[in-house]
Amino acid sequence: MLELLPARESQLAEYAAGKPSTITLRSMLLTYWSHVSVIGFLFGFSLASSFAAYRLLDEYKLASATLQASVEELQQSTEKACGYLYF
Repeated sequence: MLELLPARESQLAEYAAGKPSTITLRSMLLTYWSHVSVIGFLFGFSLASSFAAYRLLDEYKLASATLQASVEELQQSTEKACGYLYF
């Protein structure tokens, strides 16, 4: 089994004895920075995903317009070919 660090053991002993524990500045900063980094990660991830979704939608519109133009061109050439067959 893993052994606890001496500082952590003393904090646990103080807590078990009912003594008020003191919160160190280091632990407050570590907690603060861990929250800030999680929030920063989530913000960056949402920003990147929204940009990717925008780009994907733009690409979809371009592909859809190209396909529509190709279908219209095929329809015109088919009508033209049918006109040659039926005089």
